[in-house]
Amino acid sequence: MIIHESGFVKQHTITNSMMQVSAPDSTGGRVLNGYIRVNQSTTPFGALFIGSLVQQLGASVTLKVSGLFCLIGFMTLRLVVLSIRSFNMGK
Repeated sequence: MIIHESGFVKQHTITNSMMQVSAPDSTGGRVLNGYIRVNQSTTPFGALFIGSLVQQLGASVTLKVSGLFCLIGFMTLRLVVLSIRSFNMGK
């Protein structure tokens, strides 16, 4: 649990820093506000979903399923970023 929470804190810190650095100065506050609103509004639903999975499948299976979804999401995002970069290189 400690490893999970430290990863959670690191992810939020890195995401906030990247958004503040990459957003233009004129819209930085709006971009960060949108991110925070979306993140805070979806977190309770994710916790409810994970809690129901733990009750139905057990903790170890839920962790494996969550890890699989994270891996799929990472690979999808990586493919999207690579395709955008290759598209921009072609210009």
